[in-house]
Amino acid sequence: MNEIDYFRSIRDIPYYISTDIDEAEHSCYFKHLLLKNSLESLGINTRLRLCEFRWDNLPLPKGLKRIIHSEYAGHTYLETEIDKKWETLDLTWDKGIESILPVQDWDGLSSTNLAVLPTKVYSPEECLMRFSIKDTPEIIERDLKINREFYKALNGWMSNARKEFYSKK
Repeated sequence: MNEIDYFRSIRDIPYYISTDIDEAEHSCYFKHLLLKNSLESLGINTRLRLCEFRWDNLPLPKGLKRIIHSEYAGHTYLETEIDKKWETLDLTWDKGIESILPVQDWDGLSSTNLAVLPTKVYSPEECLMRFSIKDTPEIIERDLKINREFYKALNGWMSNARKEFYSKK
């Protein structure tokens, strides 16, 4: 596989935020970590990046926005070095939800758009520090206590969009 094939195949892993501490997750962090490892296996220099965003800035249905959730969240994306310049790659949203969220494609040369509208972007140095600290079970449980119902509804909304997308194929 080449870098574009990796991008598309990982992008199309259905985005999913776990709602239980022991559940598998396919959120932005895990998808971009997988892309990072895949691109680096091809000898491509990459780095994980982090920004903050507001869930309410996404085109979510009003009913979903009304579910209690943290106003701000962290978002992971990737940068890759092409011709001595860092390009942004964001494969967060999968093809199955292109009717509800902006799905990116990549030409292997230039940046993609971010999946979210950042309210704060961390420097590469801050990202290295933040990614070196692993979330503890206590931190994860605290997040789930606040956001579990929102994540369940978000996952359900995306799952319904995927069903409709794939039923048309």
